[in-house]
Amino acid sequence: NPRLHPEASLEKRNRVLYAMLDFGVIDESVYRAACEEPLVVRAARSKEDSVRSWFIETVLDDVTHDLEEKLGMKRETLETLLMSGGLSVYTTMRPEVQSALEETFDTLAGVPEGLHYAMVVVDTQSNTLAGIVGNAGKKEGNRLLNFATVPHTPGSVLKPLALYAPLLNEKRINAATVFDDVPVAFSEREGVYTEYPHNSPNVYDGLTPVCEGLRLSKNTLAARLYEMRGAEAIYRTLYRDFGFDTLVRSRETAGGGRLTDLALAPLALGQLTDGVTLRRLTEAYSVFPSDGIMRRGRSYLAVYDGDGNLIYENPGEEKEVFSPSCARIMNQMLSRVVESGTAKGIRLADSVDTAGKTGTSGESRDRLFVGYTPYYTAGIWCGYSSGGKSVPREAPSHLAVWDSAMEKIHRARLSDVPEEKTLRFSTEGLVRREFCMDSGELFSELCMLDPRGERMMSAYFTEDNLPTALCTRHVAVAYDTLTGAVACPMCPSDSVCTVAL
Repeated sequence: NPRLHPEASLEKRNRVLYAMLDFGVIDESVYRAACEEPLVVRAARSKEDSVRSWFIETVLDDVTHDLEEKLGMKRETLETLLMSGGLSVYTTMRPEVQSALEETFDTLAGVPEGLHYAMVVVDTQSNTLAGIVGNAGKKEGNRLLNFATVPHTPGSVLKPLALYAPLLNEKRINAATVFDDVPVAFSEREGVYTEYPHNSPNVYDGLTPVCEGLRLSKNTLAARLYEMRGAEAIYRTLYRDFGFDTLVRSRETAGGGRLTDLALAPLALGQLTDGVTLRRLTEAYSVFPSDGIMRRGRSYLAVYDGDGNLIYENPGEEKEVFSPSCARIMNQMLSRVVESGTAKGIRLADSVDTAGKTGTSGESRDRLFVGYTPYYTAGIWCGYSSGGKSVPREAPSHLAVWDSAMEKIHRARLSDVPEEKTLRFSTEGLVRREFCMDSGELFSELCMLDPRGERMMSAYFTEDNLPTALCTRHVAVAYDTLTGAVACPMCPSDSVCTVAL
């Protein structure tokens, strides 16, 4: 140690210099000049300076994984090179994004003991990793568990990726397609019937269009879409297109049972066996503001050695998963989730177009939200590491934390952009149509006579996949206003009117 034993350290340095002279690496003049140089020891870094950020540790993990896989280098060698080998790694971090995340999470107050939070931000326009935090509170050490890069149960966050967007892309549904919001099955035990799946809240609205099912996160509609699409097709989309490599096709348990994600609960309701990482979910959601193009969120661009030679360039892989029109319709439907659905109250939507989807696991053990703007896509998760406890109601809202961080991030991004030039979600190539909520077809005069009131909605469609016929579901009937039922011949004439049911 040169600080504790400077004389011995100086002697050792000179012995190394002599060995270099002896082997002809340096000549006599260089040797003597180097021996006369004083021993210079850098000042010790403070503990705070020695703690690496969540982003830097993510980059180290990514570089180590890539060079080990692509170049066949040994992990031990790579770790030594990265820490002391003079390599230069060019990252994708946006300092203002990482600073906003750290400011938000370092000072997050009122977090119950043992509850964790994590957040990932991807630059929507370049689809590169812009910022990441792996837990709440100031980072106090290195190689801590990063909750943004370990799997969690995604819950309903999975629905747009697994069900809505693929079926919309295949033109098997549109925003107005109507399904019955009722459970798909009932089980009986000791005279008590239990419905499946449950909605949260436990409300069932009957005939419901797809755009409303997504806005309110109806589990019953997700079950219907699962039946329409099929487990194998959903599994292929998640694994092949979005890289969800933690999916379980089949696994035997210690007790001889078998686990699989090829079922309704995992693929329609997001209750995956092993879950999926927040980072991978966030990268997947960037497909919507990117006109259907899926790009893996790189954390670094290239690695160079100490002499400036390129060791590895991280390629930007991309592929079209959905058509641009499908992605644009999904932007409009997911915007409704933020405006008046399960994520309502997000203030960012007041200043920039914002869309996204909430998700929870069983008994609220995991709470997630992945949202996006034309500028950034960001995912947040909170829960306990064991997964055995529910997130308490008094804990800081993950939606509020997401909103706070994203407002800081967009304040920096939009500070120099005139309001009229702020990016919006494009509706190019789409048409807006009004339709009947009960049939999914064009609104008719009879629809206006529904005793429940307004049954008209509007949504975006493509020209080749939109409502074309008038509603035939509403039919005119004589209605008794006293009993609130279909009139019979004995009803008083002054209480009978014509309505559509």
